[in-house]
Amino acid sequence: MEKTRHILAINVGSTSTKVAFYRDSERIVQESLAYSAADLAGFKDLRDQLSLRESGLRSFIEKNNIDMRKVDLVVSRGGLDSVTRPVITSRLMRLACSSSSSVVSCKALP
Repeated sequence: MEKTRHILAINVGSTSTKVAFYRDSERIVQESLAYSAADLAGFKDLRDQLSLRESGLRSFIEKNNIDMRKVDLVVSRGGLDSVTRPVITSRLMRLACSSSSSVVSCKALP
């Protein structure tokens, strides 16, 4: 019997973060985390918003009882660049991540 895969998909936009959780190809839950102009006013750029975006993702994960230890793959696109993508992925999954161009590789921390 084939193993079930758990996937967290993240799409960072200028004023929202869309996030979804899949079990194989079945979407279990999806949400758009919207940020108002007031929420974003104090940030210089997307990189400075990292803690705000991470907090929103953590709330989504907790609210939907997603066990990150069982997540097999995190897919990210959009505004997260090669600097912020490894940071947010490693914080969510307790991984050591590095990036090269648009590819991020991670390994589990002990």
